Amino acid sequence: MSDFDYPWREAIFSDGTELFRTPSEPEANSTVTVRLRMPNAEGFRAFVFFEGRRIPMRLYRTHILFSLYEAELSVRERQVRYCFLVETPEGSFFYNRYGLNELHDRECDFRITPGFRTPDWAKGAVMYQIFVDRFCNGNVENSVTDREYFYIDNYVSAVPDWNRYPDANDVGMFYGSDLKGILKKLEEKGYVVRSRSQEDERVLDVSLTPEGEALKEKAKSVPESMMSCLSISPEDAAELARILRNLMGTLRGGR
Repeated sequence: MSDFDYPWREAIFSDGTELFRTPSEPEANSTVTVRLRMPNAEGFRAFVFFEGRRIPMRLYRTHILFSLYEAELSVRERQVRYCFLVETPEGSFFYNRYGLNELHDRECDFRITPGFRTPDWAKGAVMYQIFVDRFCNGNVENSVTDREYFYIDNYVSAVPDWNRYPDANDVGMFYGSDLKGILKKLEEKGYVVRSRSQEDERVLDVSLTPEGEALKEKAKSVPESMMSCLSISPEDAAELARILRNLMGTLRGGR
């Protein structure tokens, strides 16, 4: 067993951001530095598992709780994959995009695609996903059926009872609602109008009505209304956010 009293498994971390991969979006025929955060304790060693080779990692930076290790990889023009091999007091583990694993699964490896660029508008953006389940089924023909396909170690299930509590594996449960149903309801309430694009009839344009614009303006006050329910000033909330960001940077980067 390990000889320290904090969860070492949670201390091991890496991802594809600039802190743990430099440059994060390399050009072809270049050198990439990859890093792995490890517990700052005895009995741990780190390697990069790359193209069938086990490359030792060297110490890059040390923190009171964590240490950062790094190694260089040479990339050409094709996509390459890598993961980390971690030797611990409790045995050896592979670390990939899904965390620590006892076995190496190449499909779970980190990937580098030379020449790939993330659009500037997407960097640092917050993506919102519309969850349409339990709202309105606009087209029953596209509803998922029981055992239609295999997803995350189980067959998916159709759920006709929209009032039931979520299951532990609710990610594999489908309630039959869809975006078409949402648009139908919004149109019935007078918030949006739908029309076929003049340039491409395959495209359905959705635009807000004056009532929809009014609702949009009303929705802008929701964050302020939520803040008014908390016993904290905007200034204190901003200071708390700053402290939490610094804390997260310390925990993730070992600084």
